[in-house]
Amino acid sequence: MRPQPSHITRSYQFFSAALRLLGEDLLRTIWGRSTTQVYRWGADPARCDDVNRNPIDLLSLTLERMQELGRDDIVEGALRVLITPLGYDVRPKEIFSDKGATGETFDVNIALGKVSEMLSECLADRRIDEDERERLMPVVAQLVRQASELLDAINKRRV
Repeated sequence: MRPQPSHITRSYQFFSAALRLLGEDLLRTIWGRSTTQVYRWGADPARCDDVNRNPIDLLSLTLERMQELGRDDIVEGALRVLITPLGYDVRPKEIFSDKGATGETFDVNIALGKVSEMLSECLADRRIDEDERERLMPVVAQLVRQASELLDAINKRRV
C-alpha cells in the first residue's frame, strides 16, 4: 500500500524530510557532503539565510536547458532512470496531435517499425537482457506517444 500523496512541492522540502527520516549520517554518506551542506539543501530559503541549491534544483535546471534545446527524449530518459526502479512511469501531461490523423498514422507506423525491428534483434537469443531493455524502453515510449497523438487527432476529428 502506497502512502498518501506527499505535501512536498519544493526541492528543499524533500531534503528536509530525508534528513528527518533517514538521518544526517546516512545522507552525508550517500551524498558525500558535510552535514552542514546537507542541512543547507533542506533549509527553507524564505526562513533561513544559510541555503544552497540542492541536487534536485540543479538537475531540474539541467533538464529545463535540455528541453529548451528540444531534447525531450533526453529529459524523459533521465526521468525514467530516476523513477522506473521505483515502479513509476514517465508520461507527458498533455499530448496533442500536430499533424492530424493521417500524419499521425504515418508516425505510428514508423515508430512501430522501429520497435518491431529492435525487438526482433533483442529476441534473437530468446531473451531481453538489461542493456537491451534500456535501449527498448525509449523506443516503445515513443510508439506510445505517437499512438496518443493519433488518439488526440481522432478525438478532435482532425484528418
